[in-house]
Amino acid sequence: MQCENLYDLMPDFVDLSALPADADKHVSNCLRCQAEMAHYRSIRRSLSEMKSSMVAPPTDLLSDILSAVRPDADVVRIDKKSRRRKVVGGIAAAVTAGAGVAIYAAKFAHKHKIAS
Repeated sequence: MQCENLYDLMPDFVDLSALPADADKHVSNCLRCQAEMAHYRSIRRSLSEMKSSMVAPPTDLLSDILSAVRPDADVVRIDKKSRRRKVVGGIAAAVTAGAGVAIYAAKFAHKHKIAS
């Protein structure tokens, strides 16, 4: 087995006991591959140590993320008269729409009564 062929297998076989026989024989005789396997073992050991450690995020992380995602909004206060006008206008529009539907329904029902 050649080093280039073994490099693709190394991440899967960090544990030397799982290496195929020809790869194991190559690693035992090749200093470069031994160093590479040691490097992978070191990475794996570091990752396993990181699993158990808890890192607390900075206290201002959320505000930093939110300020980067959305710009500061300008707050516009609506006075009570303006709000009241909008509510009354909305109610008037709903009543008008309801009356229109009622008139249409009455005309539609009247047409079908005469035809039958």
